Amino acid sequence: TAGGEMRIDRLRGRLKSIFSIVILQTVFIIGGYVIFSLLGRGFFPFFAGRNWAQSLTIGLLLGTLATATSPSTTIAIITETKSKGKFTDLVLTVAIVKDFIIIILFAVFLSLTKPLFYPDQGFDVRFLLDLFLELGGSLLIGVIVGWGVILYLKFIRSEITIFILAVAFFTYQISHSYGYHPLLICLLAGFLVENFSSQGEQLILAIEKSSLPVFVIFFAISGASININALRSSWLLALICVFLRGLLKFLGTYFGAALAKEEKAVKKYAWSGFISQAGVALGIAVLVEKAYPSWKGGFVTLVLAIIALNQLIGPVLLQKLLIRVKEAGKKELL
Repeated sequence: TAGGEMRIDRLRGRLKSIFSIVILQTVFIIGGYVIFSLLGRGFFPFFAGRNWAQSLTIGLLLGTLATATSPSTTIAIITETKSKGKFTDLVLTVAIVKDFIIIILFAVFLSLTKPLFYPDQGFDVRFLLDLFLELGGSLLIGVIVGWGVILYLKFIRSEITIFILAVAFFTYQISHSYGYHPLLICLLAGFLVENFSSQGEQLILAIEKSSLPVFVIFFAISGASININALRSSWLLALICVFLRGLLKFLGTYFGAALAKEEKAVKKYAWSGFISQAGVALGIAVLVEKAYPSWKGGFVTLVLAIIALNQLIGPVLLQKLLIRVKEAGKKELL
């Protein structure tokens, strides 16, 4: 669905806005969290006792995680509100592009910061090589799946729902077995179907029509995964991190939109569409703790609390944004 929303003809004129917002959000948030982690060493238990190199490591990784937005939540809210328009396209595309960039940035920072945190360890070139092999494999499979769907729609055109279900299971299975990225595979496949097939729009609308049960389960799981104990033990630091993230999102979005000469409404309100966090952020946190076992659950606990707060606030803000800009209710489902 996310890939299918990325229409080349709609996005061509807004590439400057998309990449200006993505880049400036990333720079503002990572830079802001680095400064926060360096200054917070004397105030917060998790930062206490760290030298400057270790605080820099925490700031880079926490900032990278804070930059991420949840495309799944964004798609769910857009589908629920039946939103359509330039704000909807901008928010969704920025969330998707940013997720792809965050995966790469995280791998680079994790490899670069290990020698800072553990001076006895060298630069991990193999980790970067594995990452690029995973990304390359995911893109290749995405192309194969996308063209397979196009051929099916062109020559068979029957039982589309069952076919898409089979594609979903295939994508998950091959990703789970070989370490590829299912979101990236499906993103590219949907993009190819939408832009290189005359049936792309009908396919995406048909998927959205039957997606409500999936999103009901998604939000139920999101709610069930909110860890109250983690929130209770880290609420003050998590609250500060959430406020700091929201402020930096606003600044990055405002100046990115200003650089692209976007209208006033985009500069003032678009930031509220980028607050939600979910699976990617949590996945990054788990990988960070595997790389830095001395953090002993502190990092994941903090991240769980931050995600819980953002996932409570983000969907509401995005819904309010789409209603404010009068794009909610504009899409008719098949």
